[in-house]
Amino acid sequence: MKKIIILLFLVFAFSGIDSADIIAYPVPFDPSFQTLTIDDKSGEISGNVEINFRIYDIASDLVYSRKYNSFPIKWKGYNNKGGKIAAGFYIIKIDVINDLTGENYKKIVRILVKKK
Repeated sequence: MKKIIILLFLVFAFSGIDSADIIAYPVPFDPSFQTLTIDDKSGEISGNVEINFRIYDIASDLVYSRKYNSFPIKWKGYNNKGGKIAAGFYIIKIDVINDLTGENYKKIVRILVKKK
């Protein structure tokens, strides 16, 4: 476990990206009238990147997944089957891979989905 933590620290230090730079808003999020935005507020993540974006429910079931090439990511609250998600807590996992340098960045964001 210590080796993994050290490796992740080196990836963060090498890439110059702070874990606070990836943000999700608005939280709480209501998909009936809002769009969730996930963004890199530093602007450091650009170029030839692959962003693996996955959302899990609190039971660790995959709800939504998609690949993107840039930020910001916009999500309207639909699952992989095209239906609206239920209210509750969700976990967003973001993996960013720079295709040219091989740099890797991971971020986990927790969000609350509410409905009127």
